[in-house]
Amino acid sequence: MPNGPIAILGGSTGNGPQSIGNGKSIPWFVTRYLRRNEATTDYGIIPTATLSGDFSGSIDFSSITATQSSIFTGSLTGVSSLVLDITVGGALRFFAFNSSGALQGIATVSGAFNDGAIHTAYFSLVGTVASVSVDDGAASTAEWNSMDGVNIGNIYRTADGTRKFSGILANLKIYDAGVLVRDYPINDNSNILANKATVLGDELLNASDLDSNLSSSVVNQTYKFESIAAFQRMLNVPSLSLIGKTFYVSVSATVSSGSATVIVGDSSRVFSSNESAIYLVNPAANDYIRVNSGGGGFDGELTISIRQADGFGSIVNGTADQWQLYQKQPTGEWLGPELVVNGGFDTDSDWSKGVGWSISNGTANLVNSASDLNQSIVLTSGLTYRTAFNTLNHSSGDFRIRFTGGAAAANGTTRNANGIYHEDLTALDSNSLIRIDSLNGVSLFSVDNVSVKEALNVA
Repeated sequence: MPNGPIAILGGSTGNGPQSIGNGKSIPWFVTRYLRRNEATTDYGIIPTATLSGDFSGSIDFSSITATQSSIFTGSLTGVSSLVLDITVGGALRFFAFNSSGALQGIATVSGAFNDGAIHTAYFSLVGTVASVSVDDGAASTAEWNSMDGVNIGNIYRTADGTRKFSGILANLKIYDAGVLVRDYPINDNSNILANKATVLGDELLNASDLDSNLSSSVVNQTYKFESIAAFQRMLNVPSLSLIGKTFYVSVSATVSSGSATVIVGDSSRVFSSNESAIYLVNPAANDYIRVNSGGGGFDGELTISIRQADGFGSIVNGTADQWQLYQKQPTGEWLGPELVVNGGFDTDSDWSKGVGWSISNGTANLVNSASDLNQSIVLTSGLTYRTAFNTLNHSSGDFRIRFTGGAAAANGTTRNANGIYHEDLTALDSNSLIRIDSLNGVSLFSVDNVSVKEALNVA
């Protein structure tokens, strides 16, 4: 087991300790962002975390893929690399390569951990004994007799871009000799992976960095520039120590005319319209920060914050829709955002009505027909969804909720009475509709509060 607390979140909107894995005493009202990696061109990188002696750590994961995939690996393939991956059959493996590329023993936990549930993996090296376990299960061990230091640098894939992980990762924690050195909640809702084991450094910019010959001023990191000519150096901070470090850059631009270029080491970004950007830079050259006007000069304001960000990582080729807000339930699982539009039938819209269906007075109503009420929604094959709906005014007929579209349907339980119903359904290939089906030609009932949310069950 790792030293210190396991899988504790930061940056959520609830109170108290929060884990998406098998942590205990979780307030049910906690919400947090989770990111589903698509395993196309998206992946994560972190500044290399080198571990030279005893270490330990943990990570939460959820996967439904039946291919070998890497949760994390080192910064180079097969050299000084720590590896945690899932096999085709769903077993979890923990192994390493030393600096000569020699493979160390593989510790394997058998099981089908690609079942879509949230699992927590614990890994460690004590002396020459490597250990890995999942959830509350027994540990698997292996001998690593020729280790001389390993590192972690890639998540969601191997360093050479293969064995891509499709699913959710959260709460990667790494302890080196008992000291927490990396803590990635992965709940940032952005392409930056904050390292909660460190704090951001001091601001690197201040008023004295402005060119005194220009019409400019600064208040609380907001720099105002008026009618600056083309290609002027508006702000300059020389002789810094930037190379080989990671910096968090936040810029909010209000542009009246022209453009401005923010330069940090050998990284530059142009701002020519009203916009905000937060990004990381890792300079490999040039120990200075500059802000220059463009070819059309510059007139406007820039609010700039540049601070050292030790251990911060980033998502490469990530998109905003990969992040979703989930809420912890009293029964332990996490529910995603609502997928149904107008599930309360406030208006007669968004639903396709079969024969005998109507929408009025806040309900969908069926009279004497065996037909369906349906709506197109986005479902992912293999994922589990929590469905819910109410029936009222029932006097006859059987009914059920189901997912359809494609070759097979995911069918809910057949029911025939008023009630509030909750049921988990696993989407099948190409399912794209939520349906309320009447199974009898003499059905008479009303439906309200139809809901579909992704359900992440905790193992």
